[in-house]
Amino acid sequence: WDRLRDYVRELTEGMSAEVWRWVRAEPRVKLWLLLHDRRDQLADLVAERWFEQGNRPTRVVDGAVHAELPYYGDESVGIPDETFVMEPAETPLTAVLREVTWVSQTRFDVVLFAWIDFVGHGDETPEIEVSLVHQGSGERIELPVSQQESVQVTHAAGHRYQDYRQGAFTVEESDDLIPGFNA
Repeated sequence: WDRLRDYVRELTEGMSAEVWRWVRAEPRVKLWLLLHDRRDQLADLVAERWFEQGNRPTRVVDGAVHAELPYYGDESVGIPDETFVMEPAETPLTAVLREVTWVSQTRFDVVLFAWIDFVGHGDETPEIEVSLVHQGSGERIELPVSQQESVQVTHAAGHRYQDYRQGAFTVEESDDLIPGFNA
């Protein structure tokens, strides 16, 4: 244990803040426990997380996503809250094209699923805007969007603790909206 701790301390002492930002929340918590000689808590954390496969409950605090891992908010252990903050690389926006359906000869609907990893929607309806952007001119055409609920979004995301069902959207596209569109 002592050799491991000393070796990891030596490795991490020279890490810049930029490098630390690339360390995900769960390994950061494990490193904190190791470096602070909390062997029993580290063993317990590993045992509790064994079958989680990366899943974790989260909460958003002042715009930052906190992983609610074991010992989160436990003052007796003393891990700083910022150790549990998930960096943007851990919470990317994901958009999935789910289906395209021809509604008429001049219109088709596109169903999209969208979510931010580990940030459930809860009772709030997410806001989404969809635009077509011309690569040359940068001209934008806003497309009509309607939001639906679908448990398939949560299933597609594959996160055990987050509810993304409000992340289903239908985008209407037609020749009225897109100049030069011909079915």
